[in-house]
Amino acid sequence: EDGENKVLNTVSPLTPADGRDVYLVVANSSTYGGAALGNVGTMTLHPQSIEVALHEIGHSAFNLADEYDYGSCGTSSEPSEVNVTRQTSRANIKWRQFINANTPVPTQAGSVANGTVGLFQGGKYCTSGVYRPTENSRMRALNNPWHGVNEARAQAVFDSYTGTQVNLPAITSQP
Repeated sequence: EDGENKVLNTVSPLTPADGRDVYLVVANSSTYGGAALGNVGTMTLHPQSIEVALHEIGHSAFNLADEYDYGSCGTSSEPSEVNVTRQTSRANIKWRQFINANTPVPTQAGSVANGTVGLFQGGKYCTSGVYRPTENSRMRALNNPWHGVNEARAQAVFDSYTGTQVNLPAITSQP
């Protein structure tokens, strides 16, 4: 039994199916760490655990990709997550409506204020060939804001439950 199924099988008798969407498992350890698998996010009791939990919820609740590089990666197909792309043409970037006309594409790190939406090299574990929307968001490094594209994704997920819509530009991937 994998980790996600173990959590689901443990929690299901206690919570009705329409009363749960994301699980956050806290390990009784002060060792730094966290992960997400499906709808399950994990964290420890490390001092950075709140930031880790927010990052992991980005995966488990909002289907956001990691925006950092981590050795090996795949660049053979377009990623499904809304916050990473292989596209370099402004017209084809998933978050194009968030990019100011004055922002160069691709966008060089350090060339604009953090939080400015552009097309920054590196994401989904790749150092090149995959791009992210901002220089440093919570999905790249802890203690950073979500920033516009990731916030819009979170809002789209919330809207899918509430039926309300906030005035944020939509991104091209569905919840």
